[in-house]
Amino acid sequence: MMRIEFLKHNETPGILITPELSKGSVLVAHGYGGCKEEIIGLSLKIAVLGFTVYTMDLQGHGENTSPLSFGVVHEISDCVEFCRQFGKVTVIGHSLGGRLALTSAADFAVGISPALADEYDQKTHSVLKSKRQFRVREINPDILFELVRDLPVFHPNSKSFILFAAKDIPEIFDECKKLQSDIRAVEIQNASHSDIYLLEKTFSLVSGQMLDWYS
Repeated sequence: MMRIEFLKHNETPGILITPELSKGSVLVAHGYGGCKEEIIGLSLKIAVLGFTVYTMDLQGHGENTSPLSFGVVHEISDCVEFCRQFGKVTVIGHSLGGRLALTSAADFAVGISPALADEYDQKTHSVLKSKRQFRVREINPDILFELVRDLPVFHPNSKSFILFAAKDIPEIFDECKKLQSDIRAVEIQNASHSDIYLLEKTFSLVSGQMLDWYS
């Protein structure tokens, strides 16, 4: 049996999934223009393995009424500390959430198509602004690109795992591909940036890595 609760930790709305016996805890963060409900399928797959999972709405997204700003870094840190009451913490994030996951103070981190590049070309700017920005409340219309430029740099390590899509955003694909010689970074075939977190292959790889870390 699992218990599912909609709650708000400080100002961050989320969904807490608690199994009867917990191996540890997981914080799940969506990407730019997403929300907790969009990525809850991945959260449920992890919870079934026996982990307590908190799936959050990042600033400016879903039910989170705070506009997206550099405060999102503190928000991630605050939610990591909330999760520590349930054991060692893994942060799993997609896109912007992936960058925040990999640069967090969690014990382990999974970046799914993480936004590791500092700069993005005009085509990427246009696509994100036309297809995702309308779903986000922001302190200014360029905050996403200011964030990815100024967020902490990710340093590859053995406690991090990256998955990226064969049809990913070009800048994300290139940055993740470079890391394959330094870290476990897996390219998912027949996947795009917008669906990689919905695929069974992703669920399987993330689940396997989680069980390995917590064994």
